[in-house]
Amino acid sequence: MTSLLIMLSRLWYRLFGSRTLRAYEQSCIDIWRQSLSEEGRNVLDAQLKQPHFVQRQAADAKVCFFWFNKPSAPVFKNASPDLHAATILLKSKDTDAEALRAKIFVHRGRFFSLEFPKRPRRYAELHQMNPTTLRAISIETHIQL
Repeated sequence: MTSLLIMLSRLWYRLFGSRTLRAYEQSCIDIWRQSLSEEGRNVLDAQLKQPHFVQRQAADAKVCFFWFNKPSAPVFKNASPDLHAATILLKSKDTDAEALRAKIFVHRGRFFSLEFPKRPRRYAELHQMNPTTLRAISIETHIQL
């Protein structure tokens, strides 16, 4: 029964799941990618080329990456569970409001999630930001991958 549910879940996400990232989410991944070593960039690129889908949780405050099959892409050297790899600051170019933070997590050597302490759309609304103009402005790397 479990294998049937897994098969249906994979089929559902292949048909209706999303690989599309919002501009500010992509901006976070881009600035993190630039901060990685060449080897780290190659690992991240290989992981993101594999068939995956994006699942948003907690009203878009958490963006998780899942792979359809057992991933064959290389993993980062540090394969510890639940690594907070980097913190990114995002700002909107149309306001001087406080920056929104985003955290990048790697789990067992694989890029796993992008997490915001507050819902990005709600944060933008409270600070009169346009969520479409949110862009990563700086990064603090916590772990070298």
